[in-house]
Amino acid sequence: MAIYWAFRLAALWVRVFPLRASYAVARLGGLCVFFLWRGGRRRCIANMRRVAGGDESAARRLARRSFGYYGLYIVDFLRLTDVSAREVRRRVIFDEWQQLDEARAGSGVLFVTIHFGNWDLGAASMT
Repeated sequence: MAIYWAFRLAALWVRVFPLRASYAVARLGGLCVFFLWRGGRRRCIANMRRVAGGDESAARRLARRSFGYYGLYIVDFLRLTDVSAREVRRRVIFDEWQQLDEARAGSGVLFVTIHFGNWDLGAASMT
């Protein structure tokens, strides 16, 4: 129940406060989660150790940053409800909107992307 209310409060926060303030709070929240959630922190550091070639210091730094960045992702996700389809398309970098729209008007599209940036924003651009 606490998580539910935390998300409700966060959803209200991102509508009321400017994006920069929301990002600052979200990054701080991500860091708090990093330090408080021992199991998640350990798993993330173990995964980052592979990315960092075994460098423990780099793995810890990458893990800590990833928690902060996840906070930013949550802000973007929560703000999607207030963004028009036109604004979403303006934010998504894609050069072939017309061709995509034509393909979607036919029998469907299989759209493959790399796992980079805010994937929910990409999905929202398809609506």
